[in-house]
Amino acid sequence: MIPAPLLIRADAGVAIGTGHVMRCLALAQAWQDLGGRALFAMAESTPGLTARLRSELCEIVSVEVSIGSQEDSERTAALAREHHAGWVVVDGYQFGADYQEALRSTESKVLFMDDYGHSARYSADLVVNPNVCADEAPYRNRESYTQVLLGTRYCMLRREFKAWRQWQRKIPPLAGRVLVTMGGSDPENLTARVLEAYPGSAPFARMHRFWEFN
Repeated sequence: MIPAPLLIRADAGVAIGTGHVMRCLALAQAWQDLGGRALFAMAESTPGLTARLRSELCEIVSVEVSIGSQEDSERTAALAREHHAGWVVVDGYQFGADYQEALRSTESKVLFMDDYGHSARYSADLVVNPNVCADEAPYRNRESYTQVLLGTRYCMLRREFKAWRQWQRKIPPLAGRVLVTMGGSDPENLTARVLEAYPGSAPFARMHRFWEFN
């Protein structure tokens, strides 16, 4: 049986949000593998992310709203009804308790992605916090039907990582390579500053600047 469409509400700009969209992409891929459609409703995106989502055959719907506002929740609820979405996934720190409640007015199930318990209360069908430090305490103020999934067993990995499922990591006594990452984007070029502060890393810092501007 083909599942009803999956509607994902997430945003990404230069400063923040790339990680939210990319982990939701993992959900979209899994939904597609079941034969379903995946739609992203976005008020903000970057050209690179837009191109990536389209290359993954995800539909993108632009929503011109103030992120997390009542207008935003109403627009998302309307999209859920229009596309007969089976689930609505919400991922972002601007979305709170009122946003969840507004989506409960639809026939869609609601999955709320959360990293640190930023909502005052929870009324989504599922709340997922996949972080290593996830704890149930921030989610005590929730509806009786709200199920909370906590911890790294609920991390969402995209298709490209499946090939590494059986890979056994070998950790040498002395590191030969060091990965420095500031997330999905680094508008202040902090990566180069970290590399320059690391002993003997000047060539790598120069290489980072070369990649950034070429």
